[in-house]
Amino acid sequence: MIMKILTLCYACALFVFATAEQQQQQPQCNPPCSTGDKCVLQRVQCVRFPCDPVPVCVKDPCNGCKGLCTSEDTCGTPCDVRSFCLPPPPPTGCAAMLCAVGHRCVEGPDGQGKCVPSCALIDCQPGYDCTEGPLGGKCVPVTCKVTGCPKGEKCVSSNISGYRCVSTCVIRNCAENQVCRDTPIGAVCDDAESCDQVTCNPGRRCVGGPFGRVRCVDTCATKRCMPGFKCVESPFGAHCVALTCRDLTCRPYERCVQLSTGAKCVGTCAVSIQGYIKHHTAYKTTLSHLSL
Repeated sequence: MIMKILTLCYACALFVFATAEQQQQQPQCNPPCSTGDKCVLQRVQCVRFPCDPVPVCVKDPCNGCKGLCTSEDTCGTPCDVRSFCLPPPPPTGCAAMLCAVGHRCVEGPDGQGKCVPSCALIDCQPGYDCTEGPLGGKCVPVTCKVTGCPKGEKCVSSNISGYRCVSTCVIRNCAENQVCRDTPIGAVCDDAESCDQVTCNPGRRCVGGPFGRVRCVDTCATKRCMPGFKCVESPFGAHCVALTCRDLTCRPYERCVQLSTGAKCVGTCAVSIQGYIKHHTAYKTTLSHLSL
């Protein structure tokens, strides 16, 4: 019986001693942490060695746990009188690295972290800019890949000229009978294959296709003809043809005559005189031949 009492007292003494030791090692945050948080020592970016960790307040995963957990332990579930403390997993990769100023941590394919120089410590010559890569900062030529292109252009890569800005169909103007197509080398204008792809200017219409060449031609809405001619629509566009007597309506005292410049309405007297002069001239010509 006495041995059981001594054993129990010894266990209680160890419990009290562990509790006191834990309280001595527990960091103190100023101001104190709120409910549900705990004070832990956190490593900082080191500028000048030695660099001691600083106490900060973080969410306490062991909040409500009855076990004697350290500041970095997590509490097993359920968090009651039977709870137990679990040590945190060791940090891996960049989480386990502290890089010097001007360096940053990158993780390799094996998950291991390493410190590489960053662009903060790299000065590039004019025409070059520093970009962060998997091996650290690197000076590369300043191209449209970095600076971008003006509105309506895009940045493309060429094995000969490198990166350059080329126009797109947003700003490329093609002829009426052409369509714009964006290509890896920029916008190009191709001949349209059908009138569905063409938008002609006002006063013009599309003809041709699917076997003929697609093009825009004038219409009679904008075509201007000389006096004595009229505009006619054709598959080849609007063109001017001489008027005929079918196109004219003469007044009662006029007649239509077909001239080389087109049909024309003339008075009946003028027609008679014109016929008389024509026949009289022919008669005189005949007499002249007979006298010879």
